[in-house]
Order: sequence, then C-alpha cells, then structure tokens
Amino acid sequence: ICVSFDQDSRRPDRIWRWRISEQFVDDYIPDASWSKLSEQICSHKFDLLGSGLKSINRQSGINGQTTFPKSGSWLNAEINRANRTKSRKIWQLIFQGPWAANTYTPIDWQVDFKSNARWDSRTWYMDVAIGAKLDADIKVPWELARLQHLPQLAISVCIAKSENHDLEVGSVKNLVAEIRAQILDFVATNPPRFGIHWRTPMEAAIRGANILLSLDVLHSAGVVLDRAAMEVIEGFIVAQTRHILANLEWSEQARGNHYYANVLGILFAGCYLPDTPEVTAWRAFAVHQLVLETDRQFLDDGGNFEGSVGYHRLTLEMALYGFALTAGFDGEQMSQLKSYQRSLLSVRPPFPNSPLTLYSDEEGLTPYPQKVRKKIYKAIFFLSDMTRPDHRYTQIGDVDSSRLFKLHPVMRHGREDTVNPAGVISASMGLTSDICGEQACLDEFVIKQLAKQKRITSSQRSVKQNNKECFHTVSAKFLTDFKESDDRCKRKIIIPRRKGNSDKARLACYPKFGVFLLKEKELYLAIRCFDPTKGGAWGHAHDDNLSIELVIGGKSIITDPGSFTYTANPKLRQLYRDAKSHFVPRATNCPAANITNGLFEIEHLAKAECIFWGPEGFFGRLVGADWFVERMVVLSSNSIEIFDRTHGADIEPLHVLDAKHKISDGYGRETKNTICAL
Repeated sequence: ICVSFDQDSRRPDRIWRWRISEQFVDDYIPDASWSKLSEQICSHKFDLLGSGLKSINRQSGINGQTTFPKSGSWLNAEINRANRTKSRKIWQLIFQGPWAANTYTPIDWQVDFKSNARWDSRTWYMDVAIGAKLDADIKVPWELARLQHLPQLAISVCIAKSENHDLEVGSVKNLVAEIRAQILDFVATNPPRFGIHWRTPMEAAIRGANILLSLDVLHSAGVVLDRAAMEVIEGFIVAQTRHILANLEWSEQARGNHYYANVLGILFAGCYLPDTPEVTAWRAFAVHQLVLETDRQFLDDGGNFEGSVGYHRLTLEMALYGFALTAGFDGEQMSQLKSYQRSLLSVRPPFPNSPLTLYSDEEGLTPYPQKVRKKIYKAIFFLSDMTRPDHRYTQIGDVDSSRLFKLHPVMRHGREDTVNPAGVISASMGLTSDICGEQACLDEFVIKQLAKQKRITSSQRSVKQNNKECFHTVSAKFLTDFKESDDRCKRKIIIPRRKGNSDKARLACYPKFGVFLLKEKELYLAIRCFDPTKGGAWGHAHDDNLSIELVIGGKSIITDPGSFTYTANPKLRQLYRDAKSHFVPRATNCPAANITNGLFEIEHLAKAECIFWGPEGFFGRLVGADWFVERMVVLSSNSIEIFDRTHGADIEPLHVLDAKHKISDGYGRETKNTICAL
C-alpha cells in the first residue's frame, strides 16, 4: 500500500507541487449552509443519489464485529490476509500524531445505503460484478467513495481560519483530524485491487483528484499533514495511478467519459506528486491524451458526443480543470513535455516517443491547439444555453448526477440540487470573462488558482438561422399537406402563453448535438433534432428525436424526465429511455430507435433534419426506412402551436399524457411532477 519517500526527501509540504497559493475564501461570503454541511460530514451523514440524509457509520455486528478498537484488530475479518498488517498500521495512524482523532467510527464504504446491500472488500476487483444484485445500486457506495465531501471540509478549514468570517463551521483541529481520518480509513479498508472501489478506474481517478485538491486547499490555509500520513497518502495515490494506467478504459472505438476521467486522474497525480521520472511520464501521457480526448468528447458545435447534457456537464468540468492544470505549469513542467521517458509507461493508447507539440496563444505556451480551445469555449456556452429559467439544465439523455468536484453544493428545498450547473458555470467564469453566472460559487476562485490566472482565449460566436420568408414558404407547404392528411396521421396542439415578443428572443442552436433553443423572458423552448449518423457515439442518448422541453412563465409544461436509475432497476432504466417517456411524434409500429440490446446501448433506426429554425418557429423531419414524421412548432405572441404529421403509418398517441412515472430530479430522485402538464 505504501511507497516510502527517498532518503534525501525533504518535508512533504516542500516537495509536493501545491497550486492554491492564497486564502481564496477571503473574498467569498459563505452562507449558513456551510455550518450544517460541515457538521453532517463530520457525523458521517450523507444524502447521495436520492438516498435522503443517512448515517453511514459502520454498524457493529457485521462479520461478528462489536467494536472498532484503535489497534485495528477488527480489520482481520475485513481485509485479505496479505494486506492485513499494513491496513492495521494505517488504521492506527488515525489516533496518532499532531492531527490525531480522539475517537473515530469507520465509515461503511462497501454498503449501498439505499438498499442496505453490501459488497465484500476481500473480493478481487475483477471479480466484482456490476448489476448482479437486484435492487442494489453500486453507484451509491461509488458516489460516497469519490470523497467529494473532503474538499468541502477543507474549505470549512479555510473559513474557520479566515479573519474575514465568523461563521461557526467547527474547530480547525477537529476538521483537519476528520479529513485525515477519513482518508486513512478509506486506505486501510480498501487495499489496492480488492473490493468495489478498484473495479472502475474512473472512480479511482475522481477519488484521487478530490484527495489531492483537499490537501491543496488545506495547504492554502497553512495546514500540512504529518509526514506519516502524507507517506500513506502518497503511496495510495501512486498505487491508484498505476492501477488506472494498467486498467485504462480505452478502446479504439468505444471510449467516452470514463477514459476521459482516467486521463484527468493521472494528470492530477502527475501535477501534485513529487517529481520522479515516472511522475513526469504520467504528466506527459495525461496531457497528450487529454488534448486528443477533448477533441473527441466535444463536437464542432461544442455539444458532447455522447448525446447527454448531464454527461456534457461532467466532461466539461473535467475539460476545464484539465486545461487549468496545464495552464498553471511552470517553465520546468512545460519543458518536461518535450523530455520524458516513454519507456516507463506500458499503455495501450498510442503515445509517442517524440516531444509533445506546444502552441502559442495570448497567454503563452499551451499543449492545446486552437481547434480544441475553441471546442472548450463553445462547450461552456452549450451548458449555459441548456440552463432553464429555474437554473437547472434540460435533462436530455442520461443523467447520473456525476461531478468531478462538488466544491460548493447548490441547495434546493434543503437538498443538493444535482441538476444545477452553477458549479461548472462558475468554473468556466474562472477561465473566461465571456460567460456570466447568476449564482456565485467557489469553483471560480479555485480554478483561477490552479490556472495561475490564465484564461481560455475567446472565440467569435455566431448563430445561424433561417429568414422569415423561408419560414412562410416552408409552413405554407406543410400546412397544406397537413390539411390534406388523414386524421389518423396528424395531430395539432395549441398551448396558450402570456403575450411574448419573438423579435427579442435569444436563439441558440447546436446542430451536431441536435438541439435548438429559443429563450425569452417568459419562455424557454428546447427542441431535440439530431442525425445519429453524424458526430457522436450516442451511448447515453435516449429515444427522444423531435422531443420538446417547454417552460412558460416559470412553469414547466413539457419536461424531459431524465434517467432515475441504471443497473438497480433495468425495467425502469429502459422506461425512462423510451420514446414513451418523451414528448415525441411517432408513427405506429415504426420505432425510431431500438433500446433492447442493453442498458447502455441504443440503435437509432431513423435520422432527423432541421428544415427551419428561427424566432417564428421550428420545422423538422424524422425519416425511417419507409416512413417519416414531421413536426412544426409555430410561435405567436399568445400561443404555441404544435403540428405533428406522419407518412407511411398512423400517428401514435402521446404516451406522456398518461405516463404514471414522474420526472426524475437527477439520478435516484423521482419527484411528484408529471412529464407533461398539458
């Protein structure tokens, strides 16, 4: 588990590469929620993926245990024989040293605290089966083990030490002791390559990034952990990074956000750990792959290639922090991108022996070519445009509420609002002044520090739309065809609205991703229209072509319901992906997609084309093998008219009008709100 420091190593705080150099919370006024948040984390109470607030302390009686003595003897029943001695020593460290905890109850890292199902920490990681336990959701313990609450506790330490704040968040001693204890607890009870937390490299990558950022935030407040704890943590990060490199979630064709997270986790380790030839090689590999995968992750219009707004938020957040870390390279680190030992890495993805290419921009040297920088810039605006009037994003495609960091949870009705993109929008504001957020978050302060105040250079944005004459021509022909169609093949819906002014509407379109938006003061309209033969892999897409999301006067009229669950309930998983859960026009017995091949597979059987889009409305056509469906949306000052017409088969009823399932408020939270309020 542990890797010792070299004989000539100095104190850890002098050889690690810390990034945050000032008390960044001094300019931020924290609200009262920080007090409650700190108390809950220190009490091991968490609300994750719809669980509700629950205590995740390890219960007595498991494997015959009744107490958890400081000697660590209780670990004999938990850890495989080869790792027991090291695990006991690490557990004992919790109660030793200047930041020792007086008392500490271990967290149950192996339990799905929604279903109370448990996994065995002695299982070899490759033998852990995902989805094997009915009703058990492995994502729940994974979410907890990402340790995204530790940076929040580290921020509480900064608040407690700041002279500008008098908010009671707990004593510095107790907060630091808790951070240290939780890290050591996790390392002791999850030795390398055993148990569920080594099953997926993505989880290890996010966990490592959160541990490292927590230590950096502590360092900015003048807090450095003792040498013994830092040796354990360094050894753990090294073990995790080597594990990620040995199990990269890469394939030549089918790779997505998981591999992107792998690369980012390697970059975090390479940027923070004391330099060695191996660490330098990690850093070069991660930068090389990050640039390539950023280009792959985002389409030319800035949308994510997996067909999901939720995963767009996650990958954009990773892209922003990856860019920030490279922007913050000093001269030595930048030069090391041209001189690294390729032979120290044995990895499947192509990785050259030659020096990495560096480019010049307004901020200096960067490994990112202009094309990739533009994609990140456009991706920022995509997320902003997909944000509804209630500050939440439209849940197109899969939504699993994933984040890289949760530095500043935004609360709603007393719970974290997992579909609010404010944190990522705030991080974007730290790298460009061209975006504005309505909710101040600490992410902006942190990312500025990581990037050493450098920015993403701006790119001119343009919105193409059809002219009014084109709409009149298109609509006249369609309405003639509509009038002549059999009643079994058409439908018209009129939705009243407050008097609006489409001339003042703000338009945005992302044709590669496939979404067309119109925003007014009292109106939000998003229309899904995409061609699956172009652009992305669409692995997280739903059967939602030509669907609509509509908000009028702050009220949700038509809503994409999200995902709710993955492997824990396959039947519900498929229901939320189905066309029956979306406000879509469909022809009877003419499916537009096949979702029966697997929970994360979708075969699109039709492609859509946007024929017109502008302030006057939208017209699109979905074409299958021997049928097509047309949808026209006409906007007037006092109504929205929706015309649907099929050719080749009768029109299907709108199943969402009778849907019994409700909108999912992010992953794992089903609300009482109907998908369609018509």
